[in-house]
Amino acid sequence: MKVYLHIGFPKTGSTAVQSHIFTNQQWFLNHGYYIPQAGYASGFGHAFLLGADDYSFSANDTVFSELSQQGALADLAQELRSAELQGFCKALISWEGFALSNKNVIDRLKQTLQGHHVILIVYIRDQPTLYQSAILQNIENLIALSKATIFETNDVPDSEVNNYNFYRVLSTWKSIFADQIEIRVRVYDKNKLLEKNIVRDFLQFIGLGAIDGFSLQSKRINTSIDARSAALLLVAKAAGLDYKGLLALSTALVRVADMSKRGQRRFLTKQAQEDLRRRFRKSNQQLVQEFPPENIGTTDTLFSSTDFEQPAEASESELDFFRHVYHALREPVVGLWQGQSLTSQRLARVAGPPNKGWRGPELSGVWSVGPESEIAFRLPQTDSVGGPKSIILTIAGRYFGDNTTTAIVINDKEEQTCLTRKEIRIVMDDHIRENGVHIYLRHATPQVLENGKPVCSKSGLAFKLEFLSYKFNWEK
Repeated sequence: MKVYLHIGFPKTGSTAVQSHIFTNQQWFLNHGYYIPQAGYASGFGHAFLLGADDYSFSANDTVFSELSQQGALADLAQELRSAELQGFCKALISWEGFALSNKNVIDRLKQTLQGHHVILIVYIRDQPTLYQSAILQNIENLIALSKATIFETNDVPDSEVNNYNFYRVLSTWKSIFADQIEIRVRVYDKNKLLEKNIVRDFLQFIGLGAIDGFSLQSKRINTSIDARSAALLLVAKAAGLDYKGLLALSTALVRVADMSKRGQRRFLTKQAQEDLRRRFRKSNQQLVQEFPPENIGTTDTLFSSTDFEQPAEASESELDFFRHVYHALREPVVGLWQGQSLTSQRLARVAGPPNKGWRGPELSGVWSVGPESEIAFRLPQTDSVGGPKSIILTIAGRYFGDNTTTAIVINDKEEQTCLTRKEIRIVMDDHIRENGVHIYLRHATPQVLENGKPVCSKSGLAFKLEFLSYKFNWEK
C-alpha cells in the first residue's frame, strides 16, 4: 500500500488541509484514499497517533484510560492491513506534529508502516515567517502569555527555531526509512500554490487533480490574530485580566481577524529576521540540492520576497479596530469547532463564552454550575447533497454528589441519560449547518459541599465535562 504521510510543517496550511479531509472523508474513500481512524482527531488530523493529546485521566477510571489510549500505532498497523483486504491501495495520514518528532518516534513509525511504501508530503516556508506565526498562534491560544515575546523583538531562543531546519529534519526521515520512503517537497507560497489555494495544491500533490463532488470551503479555516492583537492580549495579561476575560478577548480578536481587520503579522525587527535567514541559508541550499521542491524552477529562489515582506497596515484607524473588538465582546457569536477531542483549556472555547453554565477550566475538565449548562459551536462548511448526514458527538465526564443522569435538550427534544460516556447523533439539517449546534444540559440536583456533605444549591455543581469530540457520519 502507498501511505501518503503529510507532516506539515506547522503553519503551512495544515489545518485547512486536515479540515477538508475531515469534511470530505467519504469523497476520499470514493477516490481510493483510505483515511485511518486510529489516532484521528477529526478536523485536526492524526494528532493522537503518538499520544500527543495532553488531557489528564484518572488512573483508576477505566473509561478515561481507554480514551487516553486512542490512536496507538499498533491500531494503525492493524487498520492498514484491514484496508488492504478491502481493496484500498492508498492511505492518507496527516499531522504536522510529525515534522517535530525525534528519531525514536520516527523509528517507531517506520516499524508501524513496515511493508508499505511511504510518500512523505512536506510543505516548507520562510523560517522567520513560521516562527512569528507560531508565536502569534500560541498567544492567541493563551499558551505563550507568560512571556512578552513580541516585545523582545531581537531575542529568538535557539529552542524555538531548531525545528525549522528543514534539511536536517528530512535527512533524518530519509536515514531511518531508507528505501521505504519517497520524500516530496513543495514551497508554501501563495504565488506558487495551485490557484493560490493550499487545499487545491495538496489534492494535486497527491494525485487528485479533479475535484468533482469535493466540498471546498470558502471561509478561512484557521484565522489567526495579528501582532497588534497579540500585544493587546499580552498587555491585558500584564494588567491582571483573569483567564475568563482573556479567553473572551482572544475569541473577539479572532472574530475581528476573520473580518479581515488585520494589521501586520511581523514583530521581529528586520535585522532579527535577516539573522534567522542567515542561520538557515546553508541548510536551505542543501535542501534544494537533495530534496528539490516541485513548485520552484531552476532559477527561482527557495522563498520569494512576497512571503515574508511586511504587509501593509490595515486601512482602518486604531479607533475603528477597537470599535470592532468592543462589538465582538458585546455581541459574541458561537465559535467554529472542528470536532477534535478537547483538553480542559480548549473545552472553555466550546463550553465557555458565549455559552453559559460552566466554571473556569481545571486540569481534568470543566464543572457545570447551576441547573443548566450550554454547549454551542458552529460546524465547518459541508455540502448539503454529498456531505455528511449527521455528526456523532461523544460526551464523557463524571457526576457530583447525588447526580447520576442529565436531561439533554437538542432542538427542543429532551432525553434523560447518563453522561459518564455518551454518543449522541445530531442530524445535519440546514438549520444546524447555518446556526451550529446548541445543546442544553439540565441538572436536577446541583450541589455544594458543606461540612463534607453535598447540599442542594442553584449555584452548585452536578457534572464535570472531561471529554468532548465529534465526527461526521455519512450514513442516513
